[in-house]
Amino acid sequence: TQNPVVDEEGNRGIGISNAVVFSPCLLLLNTHGVVGMDPMPDLTVDHPVSFFFGSSEGQFKWRIDGSPVHVSRRTAVGAHDFSVVELQKCAGKRVGWPQLDFRTPSQLKGAKLILRGVDPGKTDGKVSEVRGCRALGADPVTAGLKYNCPTEPGLSGSGVFTEDGKL
Repeated sequence: TQNPVVDEEGNRGIGISNAVVFSPCLLLLNTHGVVGMDPMPDLTVDHPVSFFFGSSEGQFKWRIDGSPVHVSRRTAVGAHDFSVVELQKCAGKRVGWPQLDFRTPSQLKGAKLILRGVDPGKTDGKVSEVRGCRALGADPVTAGLKYNCPTEPGLSGSGVFTEDGKL
């Protein structure tokens, strides 16, 4: 995704983040990919998002705009850092989407995981994978899934998949 954002100091810029199409018309991504690094963004204003298939507008010609339907607030306590964006055109109908894994974090504990995304800082637009990760179970504060996969710089917002390809 690529969209206007405001950083922690109030500077305006362009936010770039990985996102995962998880239904015909919905994207899942990090909150900072929608509103920037501001921990208390103004959620009363529209935060439009542009989704590109790849790492930069110059390389990839297919752009779809959308609007957030859920934006979580990031906190020092560790609230879930995710947003859901509804696309104006349903990209999933054209490209598909991964099957979802509905197991709880406790049920996933010990499962092998793969972090998959495109590093916006690289120019080749190729998908990067971080393998050898394991699900650690539920986070005691947020109840979200904890895993030991290092999020490489640029891979923020990438999907975390089970070995059989489920999101």
